[in-house]
Amino acid sequence: NEFSRSRIGRKIFQDGYSATFFPKGINTFNTIQREKLLKYDFLYSAEREDYLLKTVEYLSQLGPIYLVRIPVSDEMLDEENANYPNFNSKMAQLANKFKNVHYIDYSINNDSIGYQFSDGHHHLEGKSAIKFTRRIAQYIKLNP
Repeated sequence: NEFSRSRIGRKIFQDGYSATFFPKGINTFNTIQREKLLKYDFLYSAEREDYLLKTVEYLSQLGPIYLVRIPVSDEMLDEENANYPNFNSKMAQLANKFKNVHYIDYSINNDSIGYQFSDGHHHLEGKSAIKFTRRIAQYIKLNP
């Protein structure tokens, strides 16, 4: 049963996977709407950074940790990099503080991989989500 991609909607599949679909051509990267929705997400927060450090420190005592930056559209990556220009280096520094913490940057959606986004920017479409999950699993298998 193929779910229609001609309208916005949610679909929950038999295996529990769920997705939000947008019609082809819809512009979900409306700058004004995004600014309203993400107004506080793009503000630097020392408190959030401190809690991330505490969380990683605690979890690293229980086993390996994999911090993953997911693939996003070029527009989303530009927005993230403009708001957090040193994000990758900060995450790498955080990972290097602990022996069993890995930071993996998959943010660049290059054409050879060809990830598709159900919202056009950062929610991986079903087949792309499966492909990405396999990629992470392969990394974990090679870097226990």
